[in-house]
Amino acid sequence: MIALKACRINSIDIFYADNVFEHFFPDEAENIYFEVVKKLKKDANVFLIIPNRFIRPHDVSGWFLPFGSKAKGFHFMEMRFNDITKQMETYKINHSHCVFRIPKLAKMFYIKSKVLLNAKLKLEQIFAKVPSRYLRRAMFDVGEYSVSIMKCNK
Repeated sequence: MIALKACRINSIDIFYADNVFEHFFPDEAENIYFEVVKKLKKDANVFLIIPNRFIRPHDVSGWFLPFGSKAKGFHFMEMRFNDITKQMETYKINHSHCVFRIPKLAKMFYIKSKVLLNAKLKLEQIFAKVPSRYLRRAMFDVGEYSVSIMKCNK
């Protein structure tokens, strides 16, 4: 955060955060998002990787809480793919690529398609109702992370 404050307004072309945002308290996240957006150039690329609450809590509380629960350890803001999408759209940051993971190939595919992005948003809502954690992962493996590739449209 200190390095971000040192940046000038409209000076960042690429913003990458891998397993960072889940450690912020929800009440301080608003200020952090605002600070990030302020520093981004128009059409800047934003890469966010956040543990997906769709599967389970990813901190220590994942060992004793049911899947889909809110994390109670040091992950204060694990989010579903839908949550990230809605939250970032309020800051005029929209998904530009849809990320799909194929576990058997150990590959990720980045596809620029609004149709696939909407399908992923709908599928997550449907599979969130499946009662078994194992079945969820077998049916719709998200790599336990919400991987978002976005574009700033401010």
